[in-house]
Amino acid sequence: MEYNPLPTWDQYEIAEKNGISKSTVYQRINIQGWTVEKAITEPLFVSMKERYSEQWKIAEKNGILYRTFRSRITNLKWSPEEVATIPTLSTTECANCVSEIKYVRNVVMNTLGECEEVIYHTAPVKLSESIKL
Repeated sequence: MEYNPLPTWDQYEIAEKNGISKSTVYQRINIQGWTVEKAITEPLFVSMKERYSEQWKIAEKNGILYRTFRSRITNLKWSPEEVATIPTLSTTECANCVSEIKYVRNVVMNTLGECEEVIYHTAPVKLSESIKL
């Protein structure tokens, strides 16, 4: 049976200087399986609101929801300044965007269909036949 490593008192002091409690060190080592070094040095979780507190205040003033704020940073990889200052679209604006996207998609699909017909009717060999070399 293999035992988990035990931190020394000096290592607990390092953890305390890093703002990490003894119970957190214990959980990281014995429950999560971390090494002692990682357990005493890895910073505690910091929420998006805390990490980007200034930008979050601006975003709140601009009516941006926390879920949108977090998604823009983590999923869309926007800069915190963009996240806080670029307003969200209204329902009507979203609907208009979707309509425009559908329109463009239909135009492209129709154009591709016309190109296929032109190729089919002007090709020296019918596309349904195999080409022999």
